[in-house]
Amino acid sequence: MAGWRSPQPARKRLTFTGVQEALRDHNVVIFRTAIAGEFRVRLNGAPPRTGYYTDDLQDALDTGIAMRAEANRKARGQRADHVTYA
Repeated sequence: MAGWRSPQPARKRLTFTGVQEALRDHNVVIFRTAIAGEFRVRLNGAPPRTGYYTDDLQDALDTGIAMRAEANRKARGQRADHVTYA
């Protein structure tokens, strides 16, 4: 059949608490900001100015994991070929 696609598995809806717990495993923290629906993500212990702001929980999760991976590379003295947080 032309145009027929296999149904995609249903994606589980992300919750703030779920993302918070997942990021905690990576030593990353997430905060709700004063602006409704906005979140700030940063490495635990890092200055607040290093935070990444987003209104999307999936973006917050992906960015937090990428931040930790980049920090780990820097700690090992490795250079990342390309890292973007936006």
